[in-house]
Amino acid sequence: WALPRPDAVDPRAWRLLAIFVATVAGIIVKPLPMGAMAIVGIAAALATRTLTLTEALSGFGNGTVWLVVTAFFIAAGFIKTGLGTRIAYVLIALFGRSTLGLGYSLVATDLILAPSIPSNTARAGGVIFPILQSLAKTTREADPTNGHHTCAFLTLAAYNGTVITSAMFLTAMVANPLSVQLASDQGISITWGMWALAAVVPGVVSLIVIPLVIYRLLPRSGVETPHAPAAAKKALATMGPVKRSERLMATISIVLLAAWIAGPAIGLETTAAALMAIAALLLT
Repeated sequence: WALPRPDAVDPRAWRLLAIFVATVAGIIVKPLPMGAMAIVGIAAALATRTLTLTEALSGFGNGTVWLVVTAFFIAAGFIKTGLGTRIAYVLIALFGRSTLGLGYSLVATDLILAPSIPSNTARAGGVIFPILQSLAKTTREADPTNGHHTCAFLTLAAYNGTVITSAMFLTAMVANPLSVQLASDQGISITWGMWALAAVVPGVVSLIVIPLVIYRLLPRSGVETPHAPAAAKKALATMGPVKRSERLMATISIVLLAAWIAGPAIGLETTAAALMAIAALLLT
């Protein structure tokens, strides 16, 4: 703010740069939570008349911003109903007898959730990571000596799996619709189906190969994890039969996915379909 302003730079732009840098610094240092820092930054821009109210709030009219918001609502639905956890435990019970199988179970869970949760942060942090923590605890208790090797593999496999699935579907990460928007500005139209068709082969190959590569590179001892399926079955028994809320969550997610796929044909935008799904989740 105090540094000499270059003549070619508009005074408001220079002041906005100062507020922007301060806001980013606040987000890093965290004297307040991220959301609070963003609001303080907007308020500072308004108080100093750097931006008008219309300019300051213009970003909230961006469809991609609202897609970010809906992503966390949808992820919250999977977490609250327990559907995401159930999917993961079912896969672990079926394929988790080995360390490699556990890794593929987490990756497969991410793959199933990716088309319906347009945020890798919400998906990996909200659904996958708590299950990974539970598996890591069970593994360490079953094998205190070598359990940390298994935990390292699961963490790397889950992280890389999320990176891959985020690229496989238009609605798997909020950066993807932004890429479509940039392409559209250049006269290039990309639909949900086109994106998925282009990404399915490299995506599936990567999901198969990358966990195996990580598994081979990491030091390890035993490859059997018989305790994991038992722990998964115990967790499923604790959860009980599939609840009405889980069925509703699954139904709404499938309908939302169908709306995203058919969007261009029926004239329904991605964010509009997501907001309708949020309304359905709230009403039910």
